[in-house]
Amino acid sequence: MGAGGLLRWGSGHGDGARPRPPDRVDIGRAAWRYVHSMAAHYPKQPTACDKEDALLWLRAFVQLYPCGLCSREFVEVCSDLPPRLGSRGEYAMWWCEAHNRVRDDLSQPLYRCEMPKLLASGRAGGVIEA
Repeated sequence: MGAGGLLRWGSGHGDGARPRPPDRVDIGRAAWRYVHSMAAHYPKQPTACDKEDALLWLRAFVQLYPCGLCSREFVEVCSDLPPRLGSRGEYAMWWCEAHNRVRDDLSQPLYRCEMPKLLASGRAGGVIEA
């Protein structure tokens, strides 16, 4: 994908506006969608290697996340609510609970962390319902 796929173009009304990079909200929405999808595809019975890979990925994701404030605050979430990697269900529920912790900090409505809906929306790449 070229850089144009990562940039949004003006208002879409033929105004000739220059492309702009995604903002913090755009990046956050995409990131949450990705992690919920990833959790829904995590192994039902992960091996020790699967668990280690997931934890290494999370560390890298947080370190490289393009919003420093968001990254630092998510480290606190992980300290208060350590990742649960024992199964697909545990991992998906942990991501939902971690997401709710962030939403609560932002005074946004919390998601219902109901397992069947959580896994179904994650597998479909959809958004969790508040």
